[in-house]
Amino acid sequence: MTLPALPSNLKAMIGKANSCMEKFIAHYGHYLRTVTEDLISKADYKIFSLTIIKAHPELSDPTNVENPNHLVKDMLSMFVRNARRKDKFVPLSLTDDHEEPARKKQRKFIMPSESVTSRTEAEASEMNKLQEALKGIGPNVGATTHHTRLIRETFVPRREWISHLPPDSSPTLIIHEYPHLQKVDLICYEFSLMRKKDVLSLQSDLGDAVQSIANFISLPSRTERERADFLCKLYNDVKPKNVSKKLPPCFSIQQCQGDPDVHLKSEAGEGARLVFFFDTEDKLGAAFIVGDTLAMPVNNPTVCGSLLALLACYHAWDLTYPPAFKCVLLIFDVHGLGTITNDLNGAFKKFNIDYSRFKLSQTF
Repeated sequence: MTLPALPSNLKAMIGKANSCMEKFIAHYGHYLRTVTEDLISKADYKIFSLTIIKAHPELSDPTNVENPNHLVKDMLSMFVRNARRKDKFVPLSLTDDHEEPARKKQRKFIMPSESVTSRTEAEASEMNKLQEALKGIGPNVGATTHHTRLIRETFVPRREWISHLPPDSSPTLIIHEYPHLQKVDLICYEFSLMRKKDVLSLQSDLGDAVQSIANFISLPSRTERERADFLCKLYNDVKPKNVSKKLPPCFSIQQCQGDPDVHLKSEAGEGARLVFFFDTEDKLGAAFIVGDTLAMPVNNPTVCGSLLALLACYHAWDLTYPPAFKCVLLIFDVHGLGTITNDLNGAFKKFNIDYSRFKLSQTF
């Protein structure tokens, strides 16, 4: 079997892989599940672990001269078992309610033959080619059929790579490895794959939540300007009391006059936020996601579509919400997108109680 290409953070550890063995095992374990369609035989574990030992001698078991791959083989097996166990507990909100339960795959024993080796080598080579092609996507490229296919085909190893980064790594680090994740349309498509639901359906769900929550706090939400005003008002109502006045708000409204770059600047490490630009007739002219020195335009913006894009950025980049934005973004993440969370801070918990009572009252 041929090993897959290593992400840049693991390439830097070549020769000293034993110091971060679990990360290497996770990377190779996900690849093994992918190329075998999760039908891994004992022979597959043996062949693959020997290949890993050949590439990374420092991972061999020094206490077992006859079977130096024994430790890697056992760790691969343990990783796969744990990963399968996690797969069984995917939150209901992340699955398609109308999708029929997948049939259980019949386990097949894969003999250690040349055909198996050729198959996995060919698939590994194809995956590497797709990864390189995906990295060639520039910031000005749209969501074409070709590019969405590349994103879909490379989804599993990419999400695995991102999930193993240190907590709240900079988006610029992720974009350096996967440039398509600086393009709002492609970020939304990535998020749709994560949720197994198309972008328009996600946007529709979020739009329903915006209208319902606006009714709850007695604000109009018929026009784009009214919806933007509602977001700003809700943020100001639920943000922590000790937020610095110097911190830019999660949502802001500007006029389409003068130099827009003044409103699109951000510091490294600054949380992503939304900036809306309206003309003198209160028509939405532009929207940008701003944060961590980035300023990404939303194509053909609507308020609800821009809000979805902002939430998608946090999920696609695997970032936690900044404390100042946490409550307002959780409100739409939970009540608009059905995300399950145990993170109930004081303001969010109070909102949930009051909003649940409001929705209950609307049923009578």
